[in-house]
Amino acid sequence: MKIQPIGKKLAVVRLKSDTTTASGLILTKGVDSVDKAKVIAVGPEVKDVKVGETILINWNKAASTTIDNVPIYVLTEEDVVGVFD
Repeated sequence: MKIQPIGKKLAVVRLKSDTTTASGLILTKGVDSVDKAKVIAVGPEVKDVKVGETILINWNKAASTTIDNVPIYVLTEEDVVGVFD
């Protein structure tokens, strides 16, 4: 099953946060607070975000569903805070 957002909406999957820092420290607290997501589908009116990009979003505005046991979040383009390079 697939999801096709409408209008200015986009569908994303939440990315897991790193549990180890670049210097090798293992993080045990706060790793669930990741705000990064990967875009898997965009509506026809979305202009600034493309499929495959990693974005920073406001999770409080996202609607959630599950497709094939994978949590999918749908939000508007205005809820995207930034795009990672």
